[in-house]
Amino acid sequence: MKRKSSLFIEFVSGIDMNLRLASSRTTRNQEERKYWEKKSKLHYITQEYSIYLICGFYNFGTANFFFFA
Repeated sequence: MKRKSSLFIEFVSGIDMNLRLASSRTTRNQEERKYWEKKSKLHYITQEYSIYLICGFYNFGTANFFFFA
C-alpha cells in the first residue's frame, strides 16, 4: 500500500513539474504548436490519399481507372 501511494505522489509531482516547465517556455511552446499543426495537416492529407491508394490496389484487377483518372 505504501508503494502505491509513493508512486502516486511521484506521478503528481511529475505532472506539476511538467506544468511548470510548460508555463516557463512560451516561445518554444508556440513553435511546437506550429510544428504539430503542420504535422497534423500532413497526416490528414496522407490519410486521405492512403484510402484512395488502398481502393486502387483493391480494384486493380477489375478497374485501373483509379490510377489514370
